[in-house]
Amino acid sequence: PESAVLALSRAARYGEWLRREPGSAPDLRDIAPARARTVVAECESGWLAPDQVRDLLAAYGLRVPRMEVVRDPAQLMDAAARVGYPLALKLLSKQVVHKTDVGAVFLNLSGPDALRQALDTMAANLARHNLSAEQEGFVLQEMVAGGVEMYVGMTQAPGFGALLAFGSGGTGV
Repeated sequence: PESAVLALSRAARYGEWLRREPGSAPDLRDIAPARARTVVAECESGWLAPDQVRDLLAAYGLRVPRMEVVRDPAQLMDAAARVGYPLALKLLSKQVVHKTDVGAVFLNLSGPDALRQALDTMAANLARHNLSAEQEGFVLQEMVAGGVEMYVGMTQAPGFGALLAFGSGGTGV
């Protein structure tokens, strides 16, 4: 009887789906696929840099938080003022993929003093993990409230083809 009940439930669910109002296709006139192709073509390392990710998403009309990539620590405070508080501070490094694991992500920084303290803590964390030389700069992003944090990734695997990953973001990655 379990198989019959399962089949009947699926038929009922399909009937409910058929009775729903049809959706609408999104308006895609504002996308810029040529710009997206240029961003990907400019990638040198196989991984897009944070500002390239921002530009790629923007080419397809996806809103992204205000962000600045800062390579010179002397410019960090000015960049933070442009992004606005509260903000997130993240290590910029091609070698350190899971930055939270090494203490290189700080959230909800409320002002310059909190940012300075986060920088000091990050430097100590990187030194403790022997990763100080991997620091290429910083990513400053505005904090966004609400919503669901998601991860989307894509790569070309030799001998397999395109791989797409999608799931919970943040530390869930």
